[in-house]
Amino acid sequence: MKVCCFSGTKPHSVIWKNRNIEAGVMRLKKLIKDRLIELIEHENVRHFIAGLLIPDDMFPAEIVLELKEDYPITLEYVIPYADLTETWEKADQDRYVSLFLQSDRLKILSDYNTPECRDMFSEYLITEGDIFIAIYKVTSGEAVDTVFSAYKRGKSMHIINPTA
Repeated sequence: MKVCCFSGTKPHSVIWKNRNIEAGVMRLKKLIKDRLIELIEHENVRHFIAGLLIPDDMFPAEIVLELKEDYPITLEYVIPYADLTETWEKADQDRYVSLFLQSDRLKILSDYNTPECRDMFSEYLITEGDIFIAIYKVTSGEAVDTVFSAYKRGKSMHIINPTA
């Protein structure tokens, strides 16, 4: 059984500035879903780990939950610290709670937001994952650093460019 993790940038605020956000989200979700089906059917991926650092990180998790109806897969959420969502809008907080209640496992890495939290989060993904789906277009930042570190450790990479 293989484990797949997700990493990426903030699609709404970074990638689709001044574009049709709804069309971009729908296209991105289709790209993710197609890749997940390929990994489940051809690479024996059965466990998915999704980070919920920002509301846009929920897209892959929502798709995994949808695919659980047809495939024997599990979903784990990992968050760097317990009060992650306290600054989010109420609708995003509600969506977050709904999703993690449907997950098979929740991993909270720290009780509080500390300078080490993001590094602990990245290290957890790299250690636990065999395959990474990297959803990003930018060339620098924490998500890119995580993907590059995982690649250097021999993890399989699947890059999805949300604007392709």
